[in-house]
Amino acid sequence: MSRIRLIIQLIVTTALVTACTSTIDIDENGSQVLVLNSIVTPDATISASITRTWNHSENRPDVTQDDAVVILSLNGQISSLMTFDAESKLYTSPVTAHEGDIITITASHSDYPSVSGTSEIPKKVEIESMEGRVQKLIDTNHIIIDPDNQTRYGYLYRIYYTLSFNDPEGSDDYYYLALNGTTGGADEDFDLPETIESLLTIVHPQMTDIFSSNESILDESFSAGNRIPLFRDISSDGETIHLSFIHNLRTSDTIDKIEEKVTLHHISKDYYTYLMSVHRSHSGINSILGNLGLANPVKVYTNINGGVGIMASAAGCSKSIVLETE
Repeated sequence: MSRIRLIIQLIVTTALVTACTSTIDIDENGSQVLVLNSIVTPDATISASITRTWNHSENRPDVTQDDAVVILSLNGQISSLMTFDAESKLYTSPVTAHEGDIITITASHSDYPSVSGTSEIPKKVEIESMEGRVQKLIDTNHIIIDPDNQTRYGYLYRIYYTLSFNDPEGSDDYYYLALNGTTGGADEDFDLPETIESLLTIVHPQMTDIFSSNESILDESFSAGNRIPLFRDISSDGETIHLSFIHNLRTSDTIDKIEEKVTLHHISKDYYTYLMSVHRSHSGINSILGNLGLANPVKVYTNINGGVGIMASAAGCSKSIVLETE
C-alpha cells in the first residue's frame, strides 16, 4: 500500500471515529438567483449564458433563462441589448470586443434579482520565440493487438518546448498555456517535471517563484486528459520569461511530422481566481474527504453582483511549429 493511500485512510478513519452528528434542516424552497457566465476575448463578438440556481429536489432541470433582459455596456456606456440564441442557448451581441475594453453585462428577470459582472480585457502577450524537439519512444504501457492477433507496443512522442515572452510592466499578470495539434488520432497530455525549478528557466534570478506552489498546475480544468500550466508573474515585472515544458503524444502508429500551435493566454485576475477555486474544489485530500461528507465544501469564486457565476476575459497569442520526429 502506497504511503499517500495509507495517510488518506488514516485521516478518514480518524474523522469517522471522532465525528459528531447533527441534524440540518434543508430549505428546499430557498430563494434562487440568476447565474451569469461570460468569457470575453478580443476581436470576437460577446456572448453570455444566463441560467438560474436550482434545488436538489428538482433533479437537474433545464435552468436556461430565455426571457431575461440582458444589456451590454462598453467602457461605461450602454452599447446594445443582447438577444437570445435558441441553438446555443446564449445571449449574443454584434459588438466586437478589443484589448483594454471594460465589458459589463447586466441581466434582469421578473422572477429573480438583477445580476451584473464586469471584466477588463487584457492585452495580448506575444510569444517572442519558441523552439521544440521530438523524442520517439516505445510506449510499453500501450499494448496493441493487431487483426492477425500479433501483439505490439504503441509509441510515445515526447515534445520538449521552450518559449519566451515579455511580461508586461507595472501590473500583476496571469496566464495559461494551451496546445492545438494536427496529429489526429493521438492521445495527448502535458508532462510537467516534479519540481517547479526544473520546469522553468528564468532570466531574472529572483523569479523562480513564478510558480508559487503545486496549485499552479491546473489538472484537467480545460480539456480531459490534459495538464495545463496555469501561472502568474509573482515577482516578474517587465522581465523576459523563458518557460519550458514537455508535451506527450501517444499513438498506435508512427508519426513522421508533428504540427502544433501553442497559445499563451493572458487572462484576467478574476478568471485565474475562479479556475484556481474550481481546481481546489475538485482535487487533493479535501476533495476526497468532501466526497465522503467529512470536509466542508470549497466555495467556488464568483464576481457576479446579485447572483453567481463568472465574468472573465482572456487574450490569446499563438505560434505554430512543425517538428520532424527523430
